[in-house]
Amino acid sequence: MKTGCSLAATVGRRALALAVVAGCAGDPASLIPADPEAVDPPGVRHASGASPTGAVHGASAATKPEGQPEGAPEAVLEQHEPVAGEVIHGTFGDGIAVDLIPKPVVVEPPLRPRKRLDLDQLNAAMRGATHGIGWEIAGKDQFVELALTLGKPDYIDQTIENLEPSALFLKFLGDASRSVCDAVQKRELTLPVGERALLLAADETQTSATAPEAIDANLRALLRRFHGRAVPAGAPELEHWRWLYQTAELKLGQPLLAWQAVCVGLINHPDFYTY
Repeated sequence: MKTGCSLAATVGRRALALAVVAGCAGDPASLIPADPEAVDPPGVRHASGASPTGAVHGASAATKPEGQPEGAPEAVLEQHEPVAGEVIHGTFGDGIAVDLIPKPVVVEPPLRPRKRLDLDQLNAAMRGATHGIGWEIAGKDQFVELALTLGKPDYIDQTIENLEPSALFLKFLGDASRSVCDAVQKRELTLPVGERALLLAADETQTSATAPEAIDANLRALLRRFHGRAVPAGAPELEHWRWLYQTAELKLGQPLLAWQAVCVGLINHPDFYTY
C-alpha cells in the first residue's frame, strides 16, 4: 500500500520542512537534505533572492510561516560584509629615568617619646643648675612635702609614680621655678664670677642695647647649663630667648631681673623637665 505523508520538524529556531515519502517508489532520496542546517527557515529569503542550497521539494525560500497574515512583509536575512577597521597604534607617556640599581633604603633609628623626670630627678636637676638652690619654704623641701600630691607612690595605695606632665605638675613647677630663680638672683652678686648661676658671660650692667654679643653669649651659656644643649652663635633658636630677655629688660628696667625671668622660662621649658 502506497501512502504519502509529510513531516514538519523544528530544529532550534529554524522551521525545517521535510518531505518524507514512506514506501513510495520513484521518490528520490535526495529530496531529504543531508545537512538540515543548510535549509532556510520558512518565510526567510536572502537578499539575493535565492537560497544558497536551492529549492526544496514542497517548500520554497519565500514560504511564509504559519499564522503570518497575508501581505505582511517577509523576513529578509541580511548579509553584511565585514569592514576592516583602521589600525590604532597605542602610545605611552614620557618615560621616567630610573637607576639600574635601586637606592638603598635609609632606616631611621627608632625614637621613643620623651619622659618626664621624677621628683627626685627634678629636684637634683634644679639644684645642679642653680648651684645648690632648691625649692624650699621655711627650710622644708617642697618636693618632699608635696611628694604624694605630685604623684610619688606611697607603696600602700600606689606603687608606680605618675610621670604625666599634668596641669597640677606644671602649676607646682611654676611655683618652684619662681621661688628658686628669685633666690638665685638675690645670691648672684655675692658670688665670684666663676660660681654664678645666671651671669655666666655677661655682667649686671650690660644690656641688649649696649652689649648684644654678650647677651647672646650668656643665653647660649644658660641653655647649656639648664638644658644641656650647645647652641651655636646666631642660631635661630636663640631668637625667642633673646625676645624673652629683651621684653623683661624693657619692662623691669634691670638686667639682673631680666635674667631672673629667663631663668624661670628655662626651668618651665620641656627641655628641662623631660628627657
